[in-house]
Amino acid sequence: KGRDEIICQDEILYIERRGRETLFHLKEMIVSVTTKLEELEKRLDELQFLRCHKSFIVNLDEARQFYRTEFLMRNGDRIPISRSLKKTVKDSFDAWAGQKAQNR
Repeated sequence: KGRDEIICQDEILYIERRGRETLFHLKEMIVSVTTKLEELEKRLDELQFLRCHKSFIVNLDEARQFYRTEFLMRNGDRIPISRSLKKTVKDSFDAWAGQKAQNR
């Protein structure tokens, strides 16, 4: 909307696409942009951020719990996992968890 937003990846809880608007749900606020999720996916750390639904990308570092059908985020929000992405999401989550376990 005529300005550039600088958003640190560590501040992102999840990203949501609603109609023609993309919402960055940050730790302190929500920022609205017009950039499509497909474009944002290319810019994000692929191990930390996961497309789990056609309208959502989650920051795995901010997920509190993983269920078959949704993520429960640290702020209490529930993010759906689409049926078509369920296996990919599970595999990516397991890889992320394994990476985190190695780094400890």
